[in-house]
Amino acid sequence: MDPRDSSSSTHAIPLRTRFPPDAIPKEDFSVDWLYEALWDLWKDWLPADQKENVLHGGYYSVLARPGLRIIAINNNFCYAFNWFVWMDIPDPNDHLSWLVKELQQSELAGEKVWIIGHIPPGSTECLPTWSYNYRRIINRYESTVTGQFFGHTHMEEYNVFFDEERPERAMVLDHETWVFNLDEANAAGEISWYLLYKAKETFGLPDLSPKSWASLTWRMTEDDVLFQHFHRIHVSNSSSSSPIVSRCNEECKRLRLCFLFRADSSDTTQCKLISNAVFR
Repeated sequence: MDPRDSSSSTHAIPLRTRFPPDAIPKEDFSVDWLYEALWDLWKDWLPADQKENVLHGGYYSVLARPGLRIIAINNNFCYAFNWFVWMDIPDPNDHLSWLVKELQQSELAGEKVWIIGHIPPGSTECLPTWSYNYRRIINRYESTVTGQFFGHTHMEEYNVFFDEERPERAMVLDHETWVFNLDEANAAGEISWYLLYKAKETFGLPDLSPKSWASLTWRMTEDDVLFQHFHRIHVSNSSSSSPIVSRCNEECKRLRLCFLFRADSSDTTQCKLISNAVFR
């Protein structure tokens, strides 16, 4: 396990013993050994008062600098293939309750928060009930949470969080993604980074508000050249010999665009609208 991997991953332990909540008897399925290993990896970077959180569930909250807090959630507690969480719905280990308390404290302190985790909450692999409640939390603390960063899919993509009452809020000014070619790096013995894209410049966005990202998604339903360009970025400009780089057909396009519009796995409203637009 890489010590730089600062949120708990679905690849950390075998499937049959994956992140059981407190409701499961520890003598049968304990993963305390994993949380202890995580603390050993992270303890030099985290304050001592986070030891209890890491040992309890592999999550933490830390003030990165004055005014900015980073909260690492273990949303393997929403992972649909983590069989144990089906026994402790809707909030395994009271993890979302802990998140609310942390966000409330940050709001009162005037802090901004970045949330990092493994599974995107809109993924169909995230339990709908957990995902729905997570979205409600983000909507409530939208002025506090200014960034959310997830992995799991191994792809370059985004999710639009919809709030029908207040759809226009820009939270990040711009962002850029840099990558390197692994084959070339292995052959040369060194890494050569290059700029993959800049969000506003590449996609012609006026800002990074939810409204602008939603508009881009709708544009891609009509403009296939734009969508295929996004698809290349989505796979991080992988080698053309890779099967995931082949041209994305209509069904592939529908699934890609649906994911971008699904920050809540319990809500398929926007996905149905996108599907109708792609296949009309």
